[in-house]
Amino acid sequence: PDQSGDVVFEAIKKDIFYIFTETGLMWKRAMKARFDGIWEDYKQIKPILKDL
Repeated sequence: PDQSGDVVFEAIKKDIFYIFTETGLMWKRAMKARFDGIWEDYKQIKPILKDL
């Protein structure tokens, strides 16, 4: 590729790297929403993990 995007998502599946790049605002918002959701879930289970 001649260009690299602002957001890069890498996934490994069956020993193959998949790299997706996108510079669109919609993609950035979708990724931010996903990571914000993961962070909120982590904050909820963090106290439980401390007790283990």
